Amino acid sequence: MMKGGAQEGSSPASKGGHIPDDKFRAHFGHGHTFVAKTVIVEGRPQFQYGGYSFQLADAWPIGWAYTDECYIDYVDGEYFLFDVLHPGVRVAVFVVM
Repeated sequence: MMKGGAQEGSSPASKGGHIPDDKFRAHFGHGHTFVAKTVIVEGRPQFQYGGYSFQLADAWPIGWAYTDECYIDYVDGEYFLFDVLHPGVRVAVFVVM
């Protein structure tokens, strides 16, 4: 079972936009890693990648470095940030439109 993710009853994906499937396959998923350089926008941690802005719905996990290679994946209708070095943990994110 994976740790992290959206709280029971919350749905980060419903709060944000959707990335078209062709763009998602071209720029996201396990094969497309990047460093999520977060900045605070209106009091919320946010980062940009692949032409999109993402806002974290969950706290940055203990043990993750801000320099770790990460990737975005789409699981059960929601977007998550995964850290390559910590595969059992995921952070719910949503696309800022």
